[in-house]
Amino acid sequence: MAIFMKALALLFLCTMAAGGPKPVESSPKSVGTTAERVVSISKLLSKSAPLPSPLLDAHFIEEQTGDGRLGPADFKAFYAITVAPADLPAWRDALSKSKT
Repeated sequence: MAIFMKALALLFLCTMAAGGPKPVESSPKSVGTTAERVVSISKLLSKSAPLPSPLLDAHFIEEQTGDGRLGPADFKAFYAITVAPADLPAWRDALSKSKT
């Protein structure tokens, strides 16, 4: 009986080590020169609404949790944009309208 319990415990440990959840993986991110990043991220952001003003600089990263094989994969996108200080009121107005 003790040998059976040891074998069962070993099998359980091996199963746990092989099938654990995957950690957060970084996925696509913005690369290239400032001009290239601005063009690509402007295209991404303008899909839902026109941009209130041109971007001066932009960065993007997407994180994926899960692999989508044995359950869903979740994606989170993070943007960091730089705009002219004079354009901040237009951006605040556009962002406040997008919440509703």
